[in-house]
Amino acid sequence: MPNDTEVIIQLKEAYLDILSKTDFSKIYASPGLSGIFLACPDKSYFEAKRKVLFIGQEPKTWRTNCPIKNGAEVTQQLIQQAMSQTVHQSKLPAGKHKLLNFYRKCSLALSEGQPEIGHSAVYSNQFCMSFQRGSPKRSPAFKMIEELSNSLLEAQFTILKPDVAIFTTGSNRDKYIKNALNYSTIEVVVPRRLWHFQVNETHCFRINHPSARQSRKLKLSDYQDAAIERAKLYVPIRY
Repeated sequence: MPNDTEVIIQLKEAYLDILSKTDFSKIYASPGLSGIFLACPDKSYFEAKRKVLFIGQEPKTWRTNCPIKNGAEVTQQLIQQAMSQTVHQSKLPAGKHKLLNFYRKCSLALSEGQPEIGHSAVYSNQFCMSFQRGSPKRSPAFKMIEELSNSLLEAQFTILKPDVAIFTTGSNRDKYIKNALNYSTIEVVVPRRLWHFQVNETHCFRINHPSARQSRKLKLSDYQDAAIERAKLYVPIRY
């Protein structure tokens, strides 16, 4: 069983391999794209009683000064910088940010830990970059972005081996989950609202994004709570 440092090294090496094979000159030929988001575990991930991968949609405004975006060669140093910044981002005060608040809630509830590990979940994204502060689906480079994002997400599942993954992506993006990962459905708990599936040994739960329109009217917080409770039911804590 690799230790914490070895896992992070493996993830960094996987990122280096994936990014080195990507033609960023073609991707960034399209203006309006953000920098690259590279998920990274904090040390508290390895201390948590359940290891959680938390997956948002895409980074709305992320690293506009990203060296790779600006033509720099992919190196281990640049990858380390990007990974460190995502950990730093996950620790920032949530304020009124609905997604960050739900991220903290998942971290605490599923890790069964103390407040100091309220960022134990690994914060990731379905797509590793955004287009004009939103979904990259409208970018001319989307196919390349999707392929890159799928490779990064697959590496995260393979190397981090999370017990639980929470997808806050909404049902209209289910097809991209199905394209990215080898999955098996356990139950469509509530159509469009809560889908329980499995990737390798990881129990995954797809819900709506906490900032979705009409979230109060649709009582989306109920499905957020249901995902957490179902995760607790299906995944015993580590002792």
